[in-house]
Amino acid sequence: MLDLQSQIDGLADGERLELPAGQIELSAPLLLRRSISLQGSATTLLLRQGREAVVRVQGAGPFHLKGLRLIYLGEGPARGIWAESGELHVEDCHLSGARWVDDRGLGCGVHFSHESRGSVTFCELFNNDVGVLVDHQSQVRLESNRCYDNRLSGVRVQGYSRARVSQNECRANGQAGIWVTGQAWAEVEGNRCHSNGTHGIYLSGQSQSRCLGNEVSQNPHHGLSVEEQAWASLDQQVCEDNGLCGLDIGGESKVLASANYCTQNAWHGIQVRDSAWPMLWQNRCRHNQHSGIAYYGQSGGCAKDQWLEENEQYAVQICDQAGPALNNNRCARNGLSGLAYFGQAGGRAQSNQCTHHPYHGIQVSDQAQPMLEQNNCQNNQLFGLACFGDSKALVRQNHCQHNSQGGFYVGDQAEPQLWENQATDNGSCGLQVVGRSAGLLAENHLANNGSYGIQIGPDASPWLSANSVQGHTLSDYSCLSSEVVLLEKARAQGKRMAEGHHLQLQDGEGKALTVVLPFEPKPAEKLVLEALARHTKLSEAELSKVAGTRRIAGLLESLQEKLNRAGLSLLQNQGQGSEGAIYAFLRP
Repeated sequence: MLDLQSQIDGLADGERLELPAGQIELSAPLLLRRSISLQGSATTLLLRQGREAVVRVQGAGPFHLKGLRLIYLGEGPARGIWAESGELHVEDCHLSGARWVDDRGLGCGVHFSHESRGSVTFCELFNNDVGVLVDHQSQVRLESNRCYDNRLSGVRVQGYSRARVSQNECRANGQAGIWVTGQAWAEVEGNRCHSNGTHGIYLSGQSQSRCLGNEVSQNPHHGLSVEEQAWASLDQQVCEDNGLCGLDIGGESKVLASANYCTQNAWHGIQVRDSAWPMLWQNRCRHNQHSGIAYYGQSGGCAKDQWLEENEQYAVQICDQAGPALNNNRCARNGLSGLAYFGQAGGRAQSNQCTHHPYHGIQVSDQAQPMLEQNNCQNNQLFGLACFGDSKALVRQNHCQHNSQGGFYVGDQAEPQLWENQATDNGSCGLQVVGRSAGLLAENHLANNGSYGIQIGPDASPWLSANSVQGHTLSDYSCLSSEVVLLEKARAQGKRMAEGHHLQLQDGEGKALTVVLPFEPKPAEKLVLEALARHTKLSEAELSKVAGTRRIAGLLESLQEKLNRAGLSLLQNQGQGSEGAIYAFLRP
């Protein structure tokens, strides 16, 4: 009887070889060159000696393998199936034992390389280095497979390859369940990735991925992580019970994440870090052990229409120098406060609903200086909106109502600017200013807030102007400080007003120039203004070098918006040049 290799070599193109049940031990790797089909019936192909693969596929194909169990038990490096070229379809096969002996390669259950193409469906891939590797410029469909107990990843897509990865279960792999890297493109849909060594799904390099409806749970790191310069569209994932975060967005990645559900993760529902700048829309984060969404580093982007509830700490926490735009989010019943700013965080929060928190609806701490506009803070146990530390927030047109302690709080050495806000029907006071705080309180409306409308402690020194206060049981205005300045009275007396932050600049001739800003600029914003004052006109590329950030367009947009709101026309966009937009400094 001919051995198996001889039988295969005797087949014509298009023929099928049916293999009997039982075990066939190979003396060398099988080599497939003609377009044939191998049909097993609980057939095991076992290779104890040899290198590179149990089955090597060469030629144009198509090749079909079905109903086989391929096991490698050799000492050298090898794959289960290696598609070096052509078209290969693997169905209902079991592949195990593929491994490499050093870091120069990967032992894969199935390896698609070069310009191969094909599919792997209804297979089990276990105890390999990697279950399926899609590499180089190959194009592959992976569907309804089980990838488990592999040393590294269940599925890895890399190089310039393209893959559709759908309805697979990837569990108990040493690193990620599914890993897309290099410059690969992948459509990742309806997979269940759980209990892997690091991540459920990991997207890195300069890869591009569309992830839809995946379940990523019980992974010790993140459920789904996007790193480096990867681009990803993340829709309708369920990220549950992971050891760190549900979604992790870092590096300089570009992400659109919508309608994802992140719950019961040990840290945050969604984490944004480094210089990432994602668009988050209509995600729901609840019952996470820290925050619903957390921003770190110099990250930003926009979070709109989120539903953030019942997280252990905050709905959204913004730390370091992060500066996201938070619009129309619903923050309710989180363990501490709704929105919380720390470090030197900035950005803009507008039209958010922050209700039913044990602490505050919105809190601003440390040296943070966000813009807070048109937010609604109701039914919080302490204050609707509170400023602490050395923060310098711009607080405008917010409404604080039915909070147990009060509407607005300014403490420590905070110096916020409160313009045109409303505080009504709060428990104790409309606006409390204590500690050694200062700031500007102008044109606010305070009505029916228990005992006091405005309550100022002995060491506070705010500036007051045109506030409307009425309907309080003890006093509309209670002041224990001798340092309070009434703007109208001071102006009538001809006193110079030291309003805002004084920035000392020099023009191109070395002449001193003082600009009074209604906010303290961030270090990068200060560098930009100093450079523009000195040179009069600079490109985006030049300003990027000055500020030390690649996110110069967002920084300039935010700075120009803050200046315009303060009525200061210091920056002017003069159109596009060879190195991006041209910005000019207009002398006040």
